[in-house]
Amino acid sequence: MITTLFLPFLLSSGWVAASAPEMPREVACTALTDMTAPSEAEARDGQGKRMKFDWFHHGRVGMGNDPSGFTQILPWSTVVAAPDNRLATARIEVRNARLMIQSRKTGRWSSALLPTEWTGTNLPHQLANRRVSDLELEHSGAVSSLSVHSSSVAHFWPRNGRRNIDPDDIGAVLISVEARMDSRDYERGGRYLMNFAADYWRDRRAKWDNLKSNNDVGIGRMKYLTPKWRSFTMTTLPLASLARECR
Repeated sequence: MITTLFLPFLLSSGWVAASAPEMPREVACTALTDMTAPSEAEARDGQGKRMKFDWFHHGRVGMGNDPSGFTQILPWSTVVAAPDNRLATARIEVRNARLMIQSRKTGRWSSALLPTEWTGTNLPHQLANRRVSDLELEHSGAVSSLSVHSSSVAHFWPRNGRRNIDPDDIGAVLISVEARMDSRDYERGGRYLMNFAADYWRDRRAKWDNLKSNNDVGIGRMKYLTPKWRSFTMTTLPLASLARECR
């Protein structure tokens, strides 16, 4: 039986040992579909062409449980306009970003409290290493809000969110965040897609170096942002185990 991944986070920094009841069925089902089902709509670039990166179209595992010596992990998200979008700019909110890692040696889960403040940038649809503009971010308590645009891809992550890991002791990773769109923007035709993912980084101070200093753990599928809070997940847990929990 898989132990729960969603015990409340303690209000302290660093890692917190997690113990034991069963994973809620809805969590298992969300993670299973986010890693196996197609994205809810086809992400396209500014010219209406299908986005070339595979992870815009379905969830997938990257480095998985083998960090290859990298010592940090950082969750991140992207937002892109859906084909049926009719609004150039929309406002979204994110909350409750959670990271949990299972020890390969002991089987125990540990949880990291992720910062509630986010940072990031707007990138071109080709995801070239240049920013289009800074993200317009606001923070209020446990909720962050940001503007997303049809002309670019929003890429954001928890500020100071890298967490230490033992690269020789990763049994599984599961991350989750909740997000929604401003109801007025949704009513005006805002239709945007969002995912949740994580990267391994070489160390805490490493800069992006064309995937030499970092690479993805895994990436969840793209899903619609709606006025209701939705969970966006990614996991490296065995899909067969998730399927058993979701029956």
